[in-house]
Amino acid sequence: MNILLYGAYGYTGRRIADLAKKRGVELILAGRNDSKLRDHFDADNNQLRAFSLDESEDICSNLQDVDVVLHAAGPFEQTAQPMVDACLKTKTHYLDITGEITVFEELKLMDNEAKNAEIMLLPGAGFDVVPTDMIARKLSKMLPDATHLELAFAPINSQISHGTLTTMIKQLGESGASRYDGEIVQEPIGKSGKWIDFKIKKRFTMTIPWGDVSTAHWSTKIPNIKVFTSVSPSFFKLMKAQFLVNPLLKMDVTKNLLQKWVDSNVDGPDDKTIEEAYTLVKGTVWNSSGDTQTIMLRCPESYTLTAETALRMAERTANEEFKTGYQTPATAYDFSLLTDIDGVEII
Repeated sequence: MNILLYGAYGYTGRRIADLAKKRGVELILAGRNDSKLRDHFDADNNQLRAFSLDESEDICSNLQDVDVVLHAAGPFEQTAQPMVDACLKTKTHYLDITGEITVFEELKLMDNEAKNAEIMLLPGAGFDVVPTDMIARKLSKMLPDATHLELAFAPINSQISHGTLTTMIKQLGESGASRYDGEIVQEPIGKSGKWIDFKIKKRFTMTIPWGDVSTAHWSTKIPNIKVFTSVSPSFFKLMKAQFLVNPLLKMDVTKNLLQKWVDSNVDGPDDKTIEEAYTLVKGTVWNSSGDTQTIMLRCPESYTLTAETALRMAERTANEEFKTGYQTPATAYDFSLLTDIDGVEII
Protein backbone atom coordinates (compact mmCIF):
# COMPACT_ATOMS: atom_id res chain seq x y z
CA MET A 1 0.00 0.00 0.00
CA ASN A 2 1.23 3.50 -0.84
CA ILE A 3 2.25 5.87 1.99
CA LEU A 4 2.55 9.58 1.20
CA LEU A 5 4.64 11.73 3.54
CA TYR A 6 3.52 15.35 3.26
CA GLY A 7 5.97 17.95 4.55
CA ALA A 8 8.84 15.64 3.68
CA TYR A 9 11.47 18.38 3.43
CA GLY A 10 10.77 19.86 6.88
CA TYR A 11 13.05 18.88 9.76
CA THR A 12 10.81 16.13 11.12
CA GLY A 13 9.76 15.06 7.64
CA ARG A 14 13.40 14.54 6.69
CA ARG A 15 13.94 12.47 9.84
CA ILE A 16 11.00 10.25 8.90
CA ALA A 17 12.17 9.96 5.28
CA ASP A 18 15.72 9.05 6.36
CA LEU A 19 14.42 6.38 8.73
CA ALA A 20 12.16 4.96 6.03
CA LYS A 21 15.12 4.73 3.64
CA LYS A 22 17.16 2.85 6.25
CA ARG A 23 14.26 0.46 6.80
CA GLY A 24 13.61 -0.07 3.10
CA VAL A 25 10.15 1.50 3.33
CA GLU A 26 9.18 3.28 0.10
CA LEU A 27 7.38 6.59 0.61
CA ILE A 28 5.90 9.11 -1.77
CA LEU A 29 7.68 12.30 -0.64
CA ALA A 30 5.46 15.35 -0.93
CA GLY A 31 5.19 19.00 0.00
CA ARG A 32 4.17 22.41 -1.29
CA ASN A 33 7.47 23.38 -2.88
CA ASP A 34 8.88 21.35 -5.77
CA SER A 35 12.34 22.96 -5.62
CA LYS A 36 12.68 22.19 -1.90
CA LEU A 37 11.72 18.59 -2.52
CA ARG A 38 14.40 18.32 -5.21
CA ASP A 39 16.96 20.09 -3.01
CA HIS A 40 16.58 17.42 -0.32
CA PHE A 41 15.73 14.28 -2.28
CA ASP A 42 17.01 12.59 -5.43
CA ALA A 43 14.19 12.61 -7.96
CA ASP A 44 15.71 9.63 -9.76
CA ASN A 45 15.45 7.40 -6.67
CA ASN A 46 12.32 8.78 -5.00
CA GLN A 47 8.71 9.45 -5.89
CA LEU A 48 8.35 13.20 -5.47
CA ARG A 49 5.01 14.97 -5.54
CA ALA A 50 4.56 18.76 -5.14
CA PHE A 51 1.11 20.20 -4.42
CA SER A 52 -0.37 22.82 -2.11
CA LEU A 53 -3.28 22.45 0.30
CA ASP A 54 -5.18 25.40 -1.18
CA GLU A 55 -7.40 23.50 -3.63
CA SER A 56 -9.39 20.44 -2.60
CA GLU A 57 -9.45 18.98 -6.12
CA ASP A 58 -5.68 19.28 -6.38
CA ILE A 59 -5.17 17.46 -3.08
CA CYS A 60 -7.62 14.72 -4.04
CA SER A 61 -5.99 14.14 -7.41
CA ASN A 62 -2.66 13.60 -5.64
CA LEU A 63 -4.20 11.12 -3.18
CA GLN A 64 -6.06 8.92 -5.69
CA ASP A 65 -3.35 6.24 -5.62
CA VAL A 66 -2.42 6.77 -1.94
CA ASP A 67 -3.59 4.50 0.87
CA VAL A 68 -2.07 6.32 3.87
CA VAL A 69 -1.15 9.98 4.36
CA LEU A 70 1.46 10.78 7.01
CA HIS A 71 1.08 14.53 7.42
CA ALA A 72 4.12 16.36 8.82
CA ALA A 73 3.57 19.93 7.63
CA GLY A 74 2.35 22.29 10.34
CA PRO A 75 1.05 24.44 11.82
CA PHE A 76 -1.68 21.83 11.78
CA GLU A 77 -4.39 24.30 12.79
CA GLN A 78 -3.99 25.56 9.22
CA THR A 79 -3.02 22.42 7.33
CA ALA A 80 -4.86 19.46 8.91
CA GLN A 81 -8.43 20.22 7.85
CA PRO A 82 -7.88 20.47 4.06
CA MET A 83 -5.82 17.28 4.10
CA VAL A 84 -8.39 15.41 6.20
CA ASP A 85 -11.24 16.57 3.96
CA ALA A 86 -9.39 15.18 0.95
CA CYS A 87 -8.64 11.92 2.76
CA LEU A 88 -12.35 11.46 3.51
CA LYS A 89 -13.21 11.99 -0.16
CA THR A 90 -10.51 9.62 -1.42
CA LYS A 91 -10.88 7.11 1.44
CA THR A 92 -7.25 7.54 2.46
CA HIS A 93 -6.11 6.88 6.02
CA TYR A 94 -4.81 10.02 7.78
CA LEU A 95 -2.03 10.26 10.37
CA ASP A 96 -0.19 13.36 11.51
CA ILE A 97 2.29 14.53 14.14
CA THR A 98 0.31 17.44 15.57
CA GLY A 99 0.26 18.40 19.23
CA GLU A 100 -2.39 21.10 18.92
CA ILE A 101 -5.47 20.63 21.12
CA THR A 102 -7.74 22.40 18.65
CA VAL A 103 -6.80 19.92 15.91
CA PHE A 104 -7.53 16.91 18.12
CA GLU A 105 -10.88 18.38 19.11
CA GLU A 106 -11.83 19.16 15.49
CA LEU A 107 -10.95 15.69 14.25
CA LYS A 108 -12.89 14.03 17.06
CA LEU A 109 -16.02 15.55 15.53
CA MET A 110 -15.27 13.70 12.28
CA ASP A 111 -15.31 10.25 13.89
CA ASN A 112 -18.53 9.13 12.17
CA GLU A 113 -17.45 10.52 8.80
CA ALA A 114 -14.22 8.54 9.04
CA LYS A 115 -16.10 5.37 9.99
CA ASN A 116 -18.45 5.82 7.05
CA ALA A 117 -15.42 6.23 4.76
CA GLU A 118 -13.82 3.19 6.44
CA ILE A 119 -10.63 5.09 7.20
CA MET A 120 -8.69 5.93 10.33
CA LEU A 121 -8.00 9.49 11.51
CA LEU A 122 -5.03 9.36 13.88
CA PRO A 123 -3.52 12.74 14.77
CA GLY A 124 -0.64 12.90 17.25
CA ALA A 125 1.48 10.02 15.90
CA GLY A 126 4.72 11.63 17.13
CA PHE A 127 6.26 12.48 20.49
CA ASP A 128 3.14 14.48 21.18
CA VAL A 129 1.21 12.43 22.12
CA VAL A 130 2.41 8.83 21.71
CA PRO A 131 4.37 8.18 24.96
CA THR A 132 2.03 10.17 27.20
CA ASP A 133 -1.09 8.72 25.58
CA MET A 134 0.24 5.17 25.86
CA ILE A 135 1.08 5.74 29.54
CA ALA A 136 -2.34 7.27 30.21
CA ARG A 137 -4.17 4.32 28.64
CA LYS A 138 -2.09 1.76 30.54
CA LEU A 139 -2.58 3.59 33.84
CA SER A 140 -6.35 3.72 33.32
CA LYS A 141 -6.36 -0.07 33.02
CA MET A 142 -4.24 -0.39 36.16
CA LEU A 143 -6.65 1.85 38.10
CA PRO A 144 -10.02 1.70 36.31
CA ASP A 145 -11.77 4.10 38.71
CA ALA A 146 -9.10 6.82 38.44
CA THR A 147 -10.48 10.35 38.66
CA HIS A 148 -7.26 12.31 38.07
CA LEU A 149 -4.38 11.98 35.61
CA GLU A 150 -1.14 13.92 35.65
CA LEU A 151 1.35 13.57 32.82
CA ALA A 152 4.81 15.13 32.76
CA PHE A 153 7.87 15.12 30.52
CA ALA A 154 11.36 16.50 30.76
CA PRO A 155 13.56 16.84 27.64
CA ILE A 156 17.21 16.45 28.60
CA ASN A 157 19.88 18.18 26.43
CA SER A 158 17.35 18.67 23.63
CA GLN A 159 16.59 21.44 21.14
CA ILE A 160 13.48 22.62 19.27
CA SER A 161 12.99 22.37 15.51
CA HIS A 162 11.94 25.08 13.06
CA GLY A 163 8.45 23.61 12.71
CA THR A 164 7.83 23.40 16.45
CA LEU A 165 8.96 26.98 16.97
CA THR A 166 6.74 28.13 14.10
CA THR A 167 3.73 26.54 15.78
CA MET A 168 4.70 28.12 19.11
CA ILE A 169 4.95 31.56 17.50
CA LYS A 170 1.46 31.16 16.02
CA GLN A 171 0.17 30.45 19.55
CA LEU A 172 1.92 33.34 21.30
CA GLY A 173 -0.34 35.23 23.66
CA GLU A 174 -2.88 32.41 23.79
CA SER A 175 -3.97 30.71 27.00
CA GLY A 176 -3.11 27.32 28.39
CA ALA A 177 -5.57 24.51 29.12
CA SER A 178 -6.26 21.66 31.50
CA ARG A 179 -9.27 19.38 31.89
CA TYR A 180 -11.59 19.64 34.90
CA ASP A 181 -14.64 17.41 35.44
CA GLY A 182 -14.49 16.29 31.84
CA GLU A 183 -14.31 19.76 30.28
CA ILE A 184 -11.32 21.57 28.76
CA VAL A 185 -10.84 24.81 30.67
CA GLN A 186 -8.73 27.71 29.45
CA GLU A 187 -6.18 28.94 32.00
CA PRO A 188 -2.83 30.77 32.00
CA ILE A 189 0.12 28.77 30.69
CA GLY A 190 2.12 27.78 33.75
CA LYS A 191 -0.83 28.20 36.11
CA SER A 192 0.62 25.43 38.30
CA GLY A 193 4.26 24.62 38.95
CA LYS A 194 5.99 21.97 41.04
CA TRP A 195 9.06 19.76 41.34
CA ILE A 196 8.64 16.27 39.87
CA ASP A 197 10.92 13.33 40.59
CA PHE A 198 11.56 11.42 37.35
CA LYS A 199 13.79 8.99 39.29
CA ILE A 200 16.77 9.60 36.99
CA LYS A 201 16.49 13.35 37.53
CA LYS A 202 14.32 15.75 39.51
CA ARG A 203 12.96 18.69 37.51
CA PHE A 204 10.85 21.76 38.13
CA THR A 205 7.77 21.69 35.89
CA MET A 206 4.74 23.79 34.95
CA THR A 207 1.40 23.11 33.30
CA ILE A 208 1.11 23.53 29.52
CA PRO A 209 -1.68 22.98 26.95
CA TRP A 210 -0.23 19.68 25.67
CA GLY A 211 -2.27 17.51 23.33
CA ASP A 212 -3.13 14.98 26.04
CA VAL A 213 -5.58 17.44 27.55
CA SER A 214 -7.71 16.34 24.60
CA THR A 215 -6.47 12.87 23.67
CA ALA A 216 -6.01 11.32 27.11
CA HIS A 217 -9.67 11.92 27.89
CA TRP A 218 -10.66 10.07 24.72
CA SER A 219 -8.24 7.24 25.58
CA THR A 220 -9.11 6.91 29.28
CA LYS A 221 -12.34 8.83 30.09
CA ILE A 222 -10.52 10.21 33.16
CA PRO A 223 -12.22 13.56 33.83
CA ASN A 224 -9.35 15.58 35.34
CA ILE A 225 -6.13 15.90 33.34
CA LYS A 226 -3.06 18.13 33.65
CA VAL A 227 0.19 18.03 31.67
CA PHE A 228 3.50 19.39 32.98
CA THR A 229 6.82 20.07 31.26
CA SER A 230 10.19 20.89 32.76
CA VAL A 231 11.24 24.55 32.91
CA SER A 232 13.59 26.58 35.06
CA PRO A 233 12.01 28.12 38.19
CA SER A 234 13.00 31.56 36.86
CA PHE A 235 11.14 30.93 33.58
CA PHE A 236 8.11 29.85 35.58
CA LYS A 237 8.18 33.16 37.46
CA LEU A 238 8.44 34.98 34.14
CA MET A 239 5.38 33.15 32.81
CA LYS A 240 3.40 34.39 35.80
CA ALA A 241 3.79 37.90 34.36
CA GLN A 242 2.92 36.85 30.80
CA PHE A 243 -0.48 38.55 30.94
CA LEU A 244 1.33 41.91 30.98
CA VAL A 245 2.84 41.33 27.53
CA ASN A 246 0.13 39.15 25.92
CA PRO A 247 -1.26 42.05 23.85
CA LEU A 248 2.23 42.57 22.39
CA LEU A 249 2.76 38.85 21.78
CA LYS A 250 -0.52 38.58 19.87
CA MET A 251 0.43 41.33 17.42
CA ASP A 252 1.24 40.21 13.86
CA VAL A 253 4.31 42.44 13.75
CA THR A 254 5.76 40.65 16.80
CA LYS A 255 5.06 37.21 15.38
CA ASN A 256 6.43 38.14 11.96
CA LEU A 257 9.70 39.41 13.44
CA LEU A 258 10.12 36.26 15.50
CA GLN A 259 9.25 34.05 12.53
CA LYS A 260 11.80 35.83 10.37
CA TRP A 261 14.50 35.11 12.95
CA VAL A 262 13.45 31.46 13.21
CA ASP A 263 13.44 31.06 9.42
CA SER A 264 17.01 32.38 9.26
CA ASN A 265 18.49 30.64 12.28
CA VAL A 266 16.67 27.43 13.22
CA ASP A 267 16.48 24.00 11.60
CA GLY A 268 16.57 21.42 14.37
CA PRO A 269 18.88 19.36 16.61
CA ASP A 270 22.11 18.21 14.96
CA ASP A 271 23.42 14.64 15.15
CA LYS A 272 25.56 15.30 18.23
CA THR A 273 22.62 16.78 20.13
CA ILE A 274 20.41 13.86 19.14
CA GLU A 275 22.95 11.35 20.41
CA GLU A 276 23.22 13.07 23.80
CA ALA A 277 19.55 13.97 24.30
CA TYR A 278 16.75 11.92 25.79
CA THR A 279 13.35 12.53 27.34
CA LEU A 280 11.86 11.45 30.65
CA VAL A 281 8.11 10.85 30.78
CA LYS A 282 5.95 10.21 33.85
CA GLY A 283 2.28 9.52 34.39
CA THR A 284 0.33 9.25 37.64
CA VAL A 285 -3.32 8.49 38.29
CA TRP A 286 -5.33 8.46 41.49
CA ASN A 287 -8.91 7.81 42.55
CA SER A 288 -11.26 9.23 45.16
CA SER A 289 -9.92 6.79 47.75
CA GLY A 290 -6.35 8.02 47.31
CA ASP A 291 -5.06 4.91 45.51
CA THR A 292 -2.36 5.72 42.97
CA GLN A 293 -0.46 4.17 40.09
CA THR A 294 2.62 5.57 38.34
CA ILE A 295 4.60 4.74 35.21
CA MET A 296 7.90 6.36 34.19
CA LEU A 297 9.77 6.02 30.90
CA ARG A 298 13.10 7.06 29.50
CA CYS A 299 12.68 7.72 25.77
CA PRO A 300 14.98 8.74 22.91
CA GLU A 301 15.23 12.40 21.91
CA SER A 302 11.77 13.63 20.94
CA TYR A 303 12.29 14.05 17.16
CA THR A 304 13.95 10.64 16.99
CA LEU A 305 10.98 9.12 18.77
CA THR A 306 8.56 10.99 16.50
CA ALA A 307 10.17 9.50 13.39
CA GLU A 308 10.01 6.01 14.92
CA THR A 309 6.41 6.09 16.09
CA ALA A 310 5.01 7.92 13.07
CA LEU A 311 6.66 5.57 10.57
CA ARG A 312 5.68 2.46 12.53
CA MET A 313 2.05 3.56 12.73
CA ALA A 314 1.97 4.45 9.04
CA GLU A 315 3.44 1.03 8.16
CA ARG A 316 0.93 -0.79 10.33
CA THR A 317 -1.92 1.17 8.81
CA ALA A 318 -0.64 0.33 5.33
CA ASN A 319 -0.52 -3.32 6.38
CA GLU A 320 -4.21 -3.08 7.30
CA GLU A 321 -3.61 -2.91 11.06
CA PHE A 322 -5.97 -0.06 11.88
CA LYS A 323 -9.30 0.86 13.45
CA THR A 324 -11.71 3.04 11.53
CA GLY A 325 -12.87 6.39 12.86
CA TYR A 326 -11.05 8.86 15.06
CA GLN A 327 -8.30 7.22 17.09
CA THR A 328 -5.55 8.20 19.47
CA PRO A 329 -2.24 6.31 19.39
CA ALA A 330 -3.27 4.30 22.47
CA THR A 331 -6.73 3.36 21.20
CA ALA A 332 -5.30 2.27 17.84
CA TYR A 333 -2.19 0.39 18.99
CA ASP A 334 -0.84 -1.47 22.01
CA PHE A 335 1.69 -0.15 24.52
CA SER A 336 4.22 -2.54 22.98
CA LEU A 337 4.44 -0.35 19.85
CA LEU A 338 6.23 2.17 22.07
CA THR A 339 8.25 -0.14 24.29
CA ASP A 340 9.56 -2.14 21.32
CA ILE A 341 11.48 0.95 20.14
CA ASP A 342 15.20 0.96 20.92
CA GLY A 343 15.94 3.41 23.72
CA VAL A 344 12.50 3.27 25.34
CA GLU A 345 12.88 1.94 28.87
CA ILE A 346 10.42 1.61 31.73
CA ILE A 347 12.17 3.10 34.76
